[in-house]
Amino acid sequence: MSEVRNPGRTWQWCETVATEAVEPGATVEESVAGLRPWASRLLRGGEHRDGFYHAFLVEADEDGEFDTYHSTHVEDLVWFYDSEYVLAG
Repeated sequence: MSEVRNPGRTWQWCETVATEAVEPGATVEESVAGLRPWASRLLRGGEHRDGFYHAFLVEADEDGEFDTYHSTHVEDLVWFYDSEYVLAG
């Protein structure tokens, strides 16, 4: 999961704030279905501040590195005052 830093500005970037391996043997569909609940649990845990977050499902390479630009799935989350807000539109 990444937090969007300096949102809406020219120099916006994402900083990784949490990673977790998927369950061994889980299908892509199962992993996608669990992505938002996983990110929401992390945010409700109180360790993250208000802001915009992206939860990515990515495959690590042979060195354990990953690139979120090549993600399988992305969930966008807006966290504000201990609640998840849903984007309209």
